[in-house]
Amino acid sequence: MHLKRLRQHQLRFFILRGCRDGSVIQPEENRNMNKMWGFIFLYILGLNISQATGEDPSTQMYYVKLRIDKNNIERLNNWLPSSLSNPTWKVDEFHPTTTCKDMAGKRQCHCEADHRWTDKVRQSNSKGCAGNTCTFPEKSHTCVSNSTVRLRGSIRIQGPGYHDCLRDENSQEYQSCHTKLLNKIQEVYSTLKGFDFLNITKYSFGSIVADFGVTISKSMSPQDLIQKSENLITALNASLNLETQGVVSLTMPDNPVKYDSQQQLLCTSKEDLGTTAVWRQKKDNKKEYPITNGTEADITFSTRSSTLTLKKISATWEGEYTCVFLQKKTSLDITHSARAVMDVALLPNIFITAVPEFPRCLNIDDVLNVRSKCLIREDNENYTVTWAGPTMEGKITPLKADYSPEEAVHQAEAAVTCHPSDPNLKPEITCTFHNRLNQSRKVSFVFNIIYVGDGFCEADGDWRETKANFTSVLQCKNADGLRQRKCSIECIWEPEEEHCVNNDVSRLLHSAHDVDIGLGSLNENAAYVFDRLRYVTNNSMAINTVSNVKATVEVLDVLSDKQGLRLNGSGVYGFLESSSNLMEKSLEKTWIEKKDDANVSMAETYIHSVEKLMKVSNITANNIQKNIELATCDKKQGSGCTNTAFGVTVDFDSSDNDSVATAGFKELQKYLPQSDEEYEVNSIVVMTTTQKNHSGSVVVKMNFPLIRPRPRNVKIKCVSWDYEKHQWSSRGCEWMGPDDDGHCVCSHLSSFAILMASTLLHQAVFLFHKMSKKVYLRFYIILGYACPLLIVLITFIASSGGAEGVYFTKESCWLVYSGFFRIPDDRSAAKSVMRTVTLLTPIFGVTWIFGFGVTILDLSSGIAAPVANYAFILLNSFQGLFILLTTYLGDNLTRQALLNHLKKRASVSDSSTTLDSKLSK
Repeated sequence: MHLKRLRQHQLRFFILRGCRDGSVIQPEENRNMNKMWGFIFLYILGLNISQATGEDPSTQMYYVKLRIDKNNIERLNNWLPSSLSNPTWKVDEFHPTTTCKDMAGKRQCHCEADHRWTDKVRQSNSKGCAGNTCTFPEKSHTCVSNSTVRLRGSIRIQGPGYHDCLRDENSQEYQSCHTKLLNKIQEVYSTLKGFDFLNITKYSFGSIVADFGVTISKSMSPQDLIQKSENLITALNASLNLETQGVVSLTMPDNPVKYDSQQQLLCTSKEDLGTTAVWRQKKDNKKEYPITNGTEADITFSTRSSTLTLKKISATWEGEYTCVFLQKKTSLDITHSARAVMDVALLPNIFITAVPEFPRCLNIDDVLNVRSKCLIREDNENYTVTWAGPTMEGKITPLKADYSPEEAVHQAEAAVTCHPSDPNLKPEITCTFHNRLNQSRKVSFVFNIIYVGDGFCEADGDWRETKANFTSVLQCKNADGLRQRKCSIECIWEPEEEHCVNNDVSRLLHSAHDVDIGLGSLNENAAYVFDRLRYVTNNSMAINTVSNVKATVEVLDVLSDKQGLRLNGSGVYGFLESSSNLMEKSLEKTWIEKKDDANVSMAETYIHSVEKLMKVSNITANNIQKNIELATCDKKQGSGCTNTAFGVTVDFDSSDNDSVATAGFKELQKYLPQSDEEYEVNSIVVMTTTQKNHSGSVVVKMNFPLIRPRPRNVKIKCVSWDYEKHQWSSRGCEWMGPDDDGHCVCSHLSSFAILMASTLLHQAVFLFHKMSKKVYLRFYIILGYACPLLIVLITFIASSGGAEGVYFTKESCWLVYSGFFRIPDDRSAAKSVMRTVTLLTPIFGVTWIFGFGVTILDLSSGIAAPVANYAFILLNSFQGLFILLTTYLGDNLTRQALLNHLKKRASVSDSSTTLDSKLSK
């Protein structure tokens, strides 16, 4: 029987507890109870007792084992005295703890009321324990009180008084120091009622640090523990960290718990500890994570308790839970904790396939053997797998499962016929996984049989025979995802679509989704994901596929949408480096992908995610990566703010104070879709963000170095990315003209770039600049040959049908030109020359003044350029008219000759008319 004894001064107060488990320490059977208690009394007198030196009584627990006949157990309980004492000590509170009996070479033990098995006993003998009863192979264990409190302490002692405790354990100095410190600690904690055990487990440097453990077999007051501990700190001039187990209790749901269920965990304290509980979880002896409010966890608090509600139980929530109340005093930290384990009955994600995937019939009477496979990731759940196939015409035979460290493959065989009784009813097989609580998850596979006469694609490498107009599906090798290839209706293989994602990237994407479920701090979880993402993306060859880059961008997208996220330090660095790694030139081809249903390109998702993450990043200094350069400045009221990234200078101004960050991206301009074919991106992409939204207007002035120099007469647009229209937009941005090609001013924050026209402006207004060569030739022939021919024909007909002397002369073999020219006389020659020079000089000079404007002014420089161009073209087009008006019509001889010619033709016409009139009479 275990006995528990308390001491006051020299054994004033004792508590003794008893246990009956069969060990032979006392006589095998003593029917005289008075003799038994006399023996116990003499045993107590022989104990070497130490006592506290203060006024509080010192206590000690003692345990005694008795073997008695089971018929005397009830008599023993009746004979237990209420106390044993003498003038210096007292034995009190006898309590049976454990009852054991021998059973066929084993020992079955049961805990008495208010007692339990320790977690260590249950874990080491998990199959042999059920409730309060455990069966042991040989040596049994002892139950402990439900109110037992265990202390683990670490005391740091200042001064040289205990330096010898760091000496060799076998030395006399160590033994003396160890005993001295042990007694000092025991003098304090033995005054706690129910004191059972104390030992010092380790000494270490840092002044003198001693780790110790204390067991108190009775509930105690936390305030009393604080008082005792403060006394110890004062006595040893030390600081102390204590952890208790037993002061608070943790109530858990019965194990195992259902998958996808909602569960509540309750942590309570018997007294108000003046603080709130902190929840933690540890899985597989790995890192312990704090539990916070999240999408799957909700914590509520009251005065002496805290409730953790888990909204959706999954494998993530399986593990050991700790509830902690922390009390802090000067030089004293006390952590009151309770621990318990949650076991989850899991359900798997299943991938089903068949071999062959498309069974082919050679003859109408064939019966084909097919094998179906259900693959799951290996976990600790012991699943029961069943197979069903209501539409299968043959028996389904389960096969032995194949297990590996990573996955489990469950298989079954069945038969399908090539002449089904119902052609519209396709053979279908279903595998169902049942967990320990009989929850189930199932998946089905439909056999699309290639019947006699059906078209199909021949096997090609990994791809087996596939029915026409169907898609064959394969699992990715050493990666997550699927490979798909369609056999067209014409029985031609289409290109393979690969959706394979690197295992590391896949795990990171899963972790990104889980950062805010409540397991761990959101910010710390995100920083960890970014740190891992930085490591994964450093090896560009490992992610050099569209699927990998898309999944990596999705990690950024998922994290950027997490509410309450704030990145600091390593989180910011990991985010920037991983974002830079995605811009590597070696990944250029992986950014060419189809737009999704939302019409959002991968590059737009990337830049939008980076923009949102920059807004929640605590950026305190410039950061230069290979493909991203980040600059930051603080905008003070009344002053501007200037950043520079990859040579792009950004001046920011607004009425508010704020932190302004500017990031420049290499290569990104190649990936963002450009819908306007007349313009090409001619700068890197630059993003400017602020920590807060500005109430007033903002002015962003940017000076871009152009990738390609702007040719003369080529227009430029300053643009920002429009997330609603998914394209570049010039709204809110203005180009400052050709005097400074890369200078832009915008009135909002976004991602900016410069677009340059792909053609010259004169081509943009020339009507025929996009005509084909055939059209050009037709136009040239009409203008160069048809028009002159028409002029010649008209002249020929008007000159009496080309008569000699009227149209041509034989002497000169040339056209008759008499009457077309007026030869001036000698007297007026000088005068005519002077008049010609005087008149032609302004006519030609004024028009060519605008010609100089055309050569000097750029067509993109504003209204002056088109005015000069149109004026030059119009004035030069009418030069012939101006020459006619000034030179010919302004010359007296020319006017006189023209008038004489007109009068002569009029006189001939009048004579002809008179003659005709006379003849008619």
